[in-house]
Amino acid sequence: MRRALALLSVCSSATLVACGGAPDAPPTPAPHIERRDALEASANELFEVVASGKVRINVNQRFALKDAADAHKALEARATSGSSVLTI
Repeated sequence: MRRALALLSVCSSATLVACGGAPDAPPTPAPHIERRDALEASANELFEVVASGKVRINVNQRFALKDAADAHKALEARATSGSSVLTI
């Protein structure tokens, strides 16, 4: 079974949403996983797919954690593309 991978984020209403679909599609609520073992199994499956190389995650910008406010401003201004990562 093929699965679409998406990023999860919290929108302004504190609702977990999935991002990564069509560019003009609105965010949709992410499925809720009630049991810890099911959550861990799902996370492990995702990490295995990424580690296998079947999915490549392009990190286009990195921000130091101390610059998180700058990262947020860049995201709000739509000045980023692809994945952004905060580094420690």
